[in-house]
Amino acid sequence: MGLRQMARDFVDELGYMAASSALHSWDAHLKLAVKSYDRISRRCLMAMLVHCTYFRDLNLIERFGALLMEYDNKRAEDYGDTHWEPYLCRATLANELYLKDLGLAFYRRRPSHRNRKAPGLAIVLRGTIPTRSMDLLDDLRIGMHALNQSDRVLDTVRLIVQVVKSFQTRYPNESICMAGHSLGAAIGLIVGGTLYSTYGINIDTRLFNPPLVTVVNVLSGRVRPTAPADFYGDNHVPELEVDFGELKRVFVQSYGNQAAMNDEWAQFEKLRDWVPHLYLNPGDPFCFRYIEFYKAQQGQPFITPEGVMSSQGVLSGLFHQNATLFKNVVPSADLHISNWQSHGNWPSYSNSEWNVTLQSQRLSHSLRQWHKYKREYIELQPVYCARLLPSPSPRRHRQDRHQTPHRSLPSPSPRRHRQDRHQTPHMSLPSRSPRRHRQDRHQTPHRSRPRGDY
Repeated sequence: MGLRQMARDFVDELGYMAASSALHSWDAHLKLAVKSYDRISRRCLMAMLVHCTYFRDLNLIERFGALLMEYDNKRAEDYGDTHWEPYLCRATLANELYLKDLGLAFYRRRPSHRNRKAPGLAIVLRGTIPTRSMDLLDDLRIGMHALNQSDRVLDTVRLIVQVVKSFQTRYPNESICMAGHSLGAAIGLIVGGTLYSTYGINIDTRLFNPPLVTVVNVLSGRVRPTAPADFYGDNHVPELEVDFGELKRVFVQSYGNQAAMNDEWAQFEKLRDWVPHLYLNPGDPFCFRYIEFYKAQQGQPFITPEGVMSSQGVLSGLFHQNATLFKNVVPSADLHISNWQSHGNWPSYSNSEWNVTLQSQRLSHSLRQWHKYKREYIELQPVYCARLLPSPSPRRHRQDRHQTPHRSLPSPSPRRHRQDRHQTPHMSLPSRSPRRHRQDRHQTPHRSRPRGDY
């Protein structure tokens, strides 16, 4: 055990030296993020915790390979070791080794961490480690629309429910946040929606570079990112797959499972008020379709089942009973779009151009853009609030239901009660529209709200 720890420390030291030399050579002119951990945004701190979870699950050989690929980040690992500790409860202690297989981690904020944006409990889902067969198989399930009912997702939901209930019992006033990257973001989107619609648990969810790619996209050659660099620009028409919405519905009614489609739509509608944060990059070949999907909904009527039905889901449903017909999207989301490393042109001939493009796409999908640099350097655009379903009509309070607007008050009798003495007689009540709840005030569809990082 001592030799293994010494070897790990040696590899870490090599990585720190390599990172330091790279920082002073080509990275010195870049706008690095704020050094003070007490001032960083929730985006940065949750991204660093995802990075720590990656390196928690790497063995010695995988760790050395990550260092060669420049995936190490000493600052993120120091932040995790200094200000966070594993959250211990019956569920985490009984499944300590299985948590690494799931790529799932629970972190408890240390009392010394004074950042108000840091949650009391952080639930973290890492992405794919290329040497893990379980991760690669789940990547394939994403492309086949078969991830929702996989054992990994079901076990992740079960463990998170147990840990959240334990934490809320012990710390009822503490906040909880969930984050994931790549494969972990895809799982986090499913898990967060399930927690909200089934268990009534609403967790602040931060998802970095969630993939939205199918086998049909790959076989049809649609692997080139075509999302707009400027989400708010009007001069771009997204290159979407051919929309056979009505044909899909007829096909499902004739050969598929109509009841399954109705159930999925009912679950989709339940997520109207759950708003995860999606962190996307138009140059990322895995997540750019989220930008295209929500961009195509700008200025359109509210979405229908045909709008979220996927060709891949219809085909997979013929062969797999647990395949989902709908895309892995949600009716409400806040989009945070970064243009870091997304400006390269698609190469035509030269091998050097291919190398540059592959490197650019790798960096566009990397986690470092969300925690290493300032928002100005990654060209983070104003937050776009996508709302694809109409908000429910605001309910009037019970005491307002029986009030008739524009009705004059009766003149007071000579003997007025003490509480009536200061009321002005013969004063008409102004008509007041029912007040909307705070979470409903932003339910206007397709509305952008520029605001600072948080």
